[in-house]
Amino acid sequence: MEILNQPPSAEGPADMFDGDVWFDVISQGQEPSRARANMVRFAPGARTAWHSHGLGQTLYIVEGIALIQSRGGEILEARPGDVIYTPPGEAHWHRAASGHFMSHDDTHTALARISMKHELRQMRTQGSGVIVNCSSMGGLLGMPQRAAHHASKHGVIDTPMAADMVENQADAMAEIMKEQSIGRQGRADEIAAAVLWLCSPGAGLVVGVALPVDGGFTAH
Repeated sequence: MEILNQPPSAEGPADMFDGDVWFDVISQGQEPSRARANMVRFAPGARTAWHSHGLGQTLYIVEGIALIQSRGGEILEARPGDVIYTPPGEAHWHRAASGHFMSHDDTHTALARISMKHELRQMRTQGSGVIVNCSSMGGLLGMPQRAAHHASKHGVIDTPMAADMVENQADAMAEIMKEQSIGRQGRADEIAAAVLWLCSPGAGLVVGVALPVDGGFTAH
């Protein structure tokens, strides 16, 4: 048994949150555990962008009043002691009610790492295979305190999360698009085409490298 040294509190990045949000890492899920846990603290009215989790998410409300909504669903109100479960892939947001600070414990699983563990096992059985991990552009630019997010999220791609930014965070999206050389967001099918090529025999010599598919953003 040991008392672990915890990293300092980190401010929630602007592309994930609107308003003042801070989080503390509680557990980073060392093997054999798959779980990661964070304590996230929201200022009154602060909220997340629309997002989803590949293996789902469980929130435990610690203090304040939380508002949660899944895409197309009603807004739910949760109070201390309430537990909210969001299924894998379900787009949603959560925020603190106006006039109340809100804290929740955020538990989810390390999707990319766990997926690769099973993929490698299958590749060993069949004797060959290809693993393609899609990261955000931050995976190449090295933004601090955001490694876990960058390892499992997209870049400037036209998705429901990006559409929400266009609608509700227009100024932030406008600043991002100033750095986009081709002047538009990427499309999901463009990313899929690159992944299919990387999985094809034609990419047999492409091993262990990052391939930017970002419309020139990182080059700019």
